[in-house]
Amino acid sequence: MNHDKLFDHLEDLLVYARHLTRDREQAEDLVQDVVLHILSRETCLSDVANPRAYMATTLRNLFLDQTRKRGRIPSMVSIDDHEPADMSGDAFSELACAETLAAIGRLPEEYRTVMRLRVNVGMSYSDMADRLDLPIGTVMSRISRARSKLRALI
Repeated sequence: MNHDKLFDHLEDLLVYARHLTRDREQAEDLVQDVVLHILSRETCLSDVANPRAYMATTLRNLFLDQTRKRGRIPSMVSIDDHEPADMSGDAFSELACAETLAAIGRLPEEYRTVMRLRVNVGMSYSDMADRLDLPIGTVMSRISRARSKLRALI
């Protein structure tokens, strides 16, 4: 069996799993379950037209099976209402972007402001310094600290 493509999309799967589970550890366990599931099957990923979509579908199905077995309804409104229908496109990128923007919203105000100006508006450090009436070094420091905090949140 050739599973060369199995590990190409693990980061994408982890983003999707975190979106579904809302928990880092559960997401990592779910991705591991997907890998084990695919390795235990006769399906060769190089024979699958879209391995990324195949793996995303497998992940979603395992998540739903596990949720049903626990007898719990997922904490979100509905997976189908939030999941893009076509997993072959930029669905993973959109989920990562949405997760990042949500994490920016949870930052303390001083970091949230500079990150929103940088990400949403695309402002340069010097423009932010002028607009916020801060030294450019302070802006750079806040951006750096905000990025560190985001890494911890995401």
